[in-house]
Amino acid sequence: MSVSGDQKRELERIRNAPTSPQRLVRRAQIVLLRASGCTQGADQVQTAAEVGVSRPVVILAVRAREVR
Repeated sequence: MSVSGDQKRELERIRNAPTSPQRLVRRAQIVLLRASGCTQGADQVQTAAEVGVSRPVVILAVRAREVR
């Protein structure tokens, strides 16, 4: 998964804003972690553990990002 510089800045803004809904913060964290070089499979489990969500949540967040 790749993100442009502008997309990365926007995701970081969402992640760091104290008023962002937690659902958006988690999605931003997932996308940023996956874009940093994580691959499929076991790394989905690692991403889930780092963000504090389940593996299916990681899969859904990645799919939602790919659709956009």
